[in-house]
Amino acid sequence: MIKEIEPEFEDEMEVETNSKNKKINRVALGGTILGIAAMVGIAWYYISGNVQKYEAEKFAQEHPNDAIAIAAKLEDTKANAIGLFDNEDSVLMTMNQMTHQKIAAEEKTGAVPMTKANIEEVTEFVENSEFEHKDEMLRILDKWQEGDFSSVNGDHDYILKMQDGTKGWSTGLFTPEEEAQFVLENWGSKFD
Repeated sequence: MIKEIEPEFEDEMEVETNSKNKKINRVALGGTILGIAAMVGIAWYYISGNVQKYEAEKFAQEHPNDAIAIAAKLEDTKANAIGLFDNEDSVLMTMNQMTHQKIAAEEKTGAVPMTKANIEEVTEFVENSEFEHKDEMLRILDKWQEGDFSSVNGDHDYILKMQDGTKGWSTGLFTPEEEAQFVLENWGSKFD
């Protein structure tokens, strides 16, 4: 037995159905707009990153043995960002990895660009710390801020000792050509 709907309730049901359809349409429209905005944002991120990458690689090709010029170019890129520090060990690790751009060693793990911005970021963090090795760290960072990397191999080994390191000791300084090659291998195609 099918019960017939009384005519007076048909209008109410139609209004209720239309109201539900409008809500569903608004939700669908909102979802579509949000999806399109997300796709545009992602596309913009990749396009801008690829433009930076192309410009940096072109610059590196034009200045193949100029590690200082390539490092300066890194100043304008996202490869410059170090990240957050939470303790002395994380800062020492970052400083250790920054030296890898300038030194030869039998074994290296990780690399952080030795840029003015990175040196300043680490220095600021150390200055505002209560680290056990704060004075030694600032002495090294002050040299780097002045552009003095003549003893960065010694700085590397000193940092490694502060980290209780047992391997990866420096075997000397990179030549400008070796440094340029290291920069290209580590950041030449990773600017995004």
